[in-house]
Amino acid sequence: LVGMLVDVNEDIRSAARQ
Repeated sequence: LVGMLVDVNEDIRSAARQ
């Protein structure tokens, strides 16, 4: 579960940065 949240958070951060 934590790994999934981290993965999703990283994806969102990457998208937000762009």
